[in-house]
Amino acid sequence: MKIIKEILEEAKNLYLEGNSIRKVAKLIQEKYGIKMSKETVRRHLSKAVKLRNKKEVMTMKRGNLLDEAKIVELYTKMLLSMKQIAKLFNASASGIKWILLKNGIKPRSKRGGLKIRIGKYEKPSFNGTKVGRAYLIGITLGDLTVRRNSTFTIEVNTSTTRKTMINLLVDVFKEYSDGVICSTDEKRGFRFCAYLDKSFDFLLKAKEDIEIIKEFNEEEFLSFLAGFFDAEGSLINRKHRNSRRWVAKIGNTNRRILEIIKKYLEKIGIISNIYLYSRKGKRHDYFNRRIINRKDYYVLEISRKKDCIKLLQLLPIKHPEKLERKELFLNNLKI
Repeated sequence: MKIIKEILEEAKNLYLEGNSIRKVAKLIQEKYGIKMSKETVRRHLSKAVKLRNKKEVMTMKRGNLLDEAKIVELYTKMLLSMKQIAKLFNASASGIKWILLKNGIKPRSKRGGLKIRIGKYEKPSFNGTKVGRAYLIGITLGDLTVRRNSTFTIEVNTSTTRKTMINLLVDVFKEYSDGVICSTDEKRGFRFCAYLDKSFDFLLKAKEDIEIIKEFNEEEFLSFLAGFFDAEGSLINRKHRNSRRWVAKIGNTNRRILEIIKKYLEKIGIISNIYLYSRKGKRHDYFNRRIINRKDYYVLEISRKKDCIKLLQLLPIKHPEKLERKELFLNNLKI
């Protein structure tokens, strides 16, 4: 196939603008309808311009987009692995390694990495109360992913656009570990991660079997519900006929958790109802991003004023914005 001069010039300009060889081939195909392999484009470009070496490619792909100072700090001071840092920045481990080498940081050996993983953070065993334990289970079931990072470590993490939620998570978990990390994420706002002692495996067990929350006594259940509400609850002041009405809502994809909460609320005289808010596969916009529901999303709603008052008086919530709205509601203010 003969490649005309106009197309070669176009390919050269696209490459010099910073596009990869693969991207140049794709753009040429879209514009001219000519399909060329990556190697064909490489061969023709090598005759017209000096091709970028691997180091230059890495710089363009990663070095100019990532916060190098933050990466160096996370690796040298916070002692995160390259894989963990890559996860925080949505990058590749090889890209993180290149940035470290560029900044004169020698990567740790496998033995050194293992030694750090075993004891790099001060992670005391859980020595809190059953009530405090219940709150942690609540906020974890609501907003966090839990996994066993190693034989010695439990990891909890999440991504969110809500700065106040990140601040709350940091405040809650820094009491139990100095391995609490928060970083910015271009797509999702913020990333949170905490490394906890293996004695926090009760969080993992709660994720695997939510029925254990039925074993809580009243004080423990209210603490659990406070944590769950801090993560998934909301207080809304909406128009109702010719007046305004406050309602409390708790949303989650796990209907069973909401059913357990509903049954408990009935025991203490609070009426609530559960309904399907959004079906699996539904598309909607969220902070300029198109979201597709992976699961059905349910909402537990408490709409009677006296029930909302009773619930809020009982719940020891900690989320600053929800505490503020709680105060407004209990003082019968309209916003």
